[in-house]
Amino acid sequence: MGTPHYPQGIGDLISGLRRDVQAARTQAQSRLPFRRIKVALLELFGNLAVRAGGTITVDNSAGSTIAAIGNLGQASGQTIWGMRLARPDGSDALIVYGAPNGDLTFVAIKDKLGNIVVSDDGLSGQGLATPYVPYGPLSMSATDTNFQKLPASTSSSFETLLEGVVPLTHPRIRVQIFWQCDNTALSGDGRLLINGHQIGSTVAANNGDSAFLDGIYDIPGWGDSVSYLQEAYLEVQARRTAGTGGGIRCAVYSLYGVQS
Repeated sequence: MGTPHYPQGIGDLISGLRRDVQAARTQAQSRLPFRRIKVALLELFGNLAVRAGGTITVDNSAGSTIAAIGNLGQASGQTIWGMRLARPDGSDALIVYGAPNGDLTFVAIKDKLGNIVVSDDGLSGQGLATPYVPYGPLSMSATDTNFQKLPASTSSSFETLLEGVVPLTHPRIRVQIFWQCDNTALSGDGRLLINGHQIGSTVAANNGDSAFLDGIYDIPGWGDSVSYLQEAYLEVQARRTAGTGGGIRCAVYSLYGVQS
């Protein structure tokens, strides 16, 4: 028998047909549900679509789900879609979700105990839901010298001149409080209490002078007896330590939470 005479380029044609058949087979198989892909690295050049209520999850070696994107389950009778990122123990760290009709839309960051520390206001669609940020405090003008407008103490024991209840949102507090004696014959002390615990030191306004409590201080019991958003009772106190004919007065210029 003689040597067959194949058409020119038949090798390339056969290789092309093999590639087309393999591509068609891969495409057909990819349309079937699959449970697991075991690869060291999976690269996708193009779009990856998860439909029909599917979810992409990432589990760590301990079996905890640390990421989920897609269908996150049911809430108030509606399917919730979004993204959830968790800490290694599986507890929520960041959640972004909502229903397809726009209800239950929510973005939140949680601490290790599950408290929502930062979240948007899903109901109105703008601004913060948490943390609660106080507006103020407001006090008399710093250029006003008529201190008679301010509350005063003439007692030799500490008495509360200003008080209020606030939600605690941070482990520390920024403080600026001012005390002033009525005349040069007077001296007095001032202090700040949170839930009965003194914050910072006692400051002294001697011989008619003024005094400031100015600094950043730890919240007593934070993370132990005091939890996030727990309401606390604040008191600004004063006492007269020397002199007569007047008292020691106070004004608050700054009280807000700061980080550790």
